[in-house]
Amino acid sequence: ATLSFVQRLAVVPAQMGTDAGLVGAAAAALAKGADRATV
Repeated sequence: ATLSFVQRLAVVPAQMGTDAGLVGAAAAALAKGADRATV
């Protein structure tokens, strides 16, 4: 049995390559900084 939402799913190479983790960490740090600025 397959799930209906994966019928037209295409798996492609990541566009960010090995930088994805760094970008995610930067986004998390910026979000945490934004939380501190509003408190």
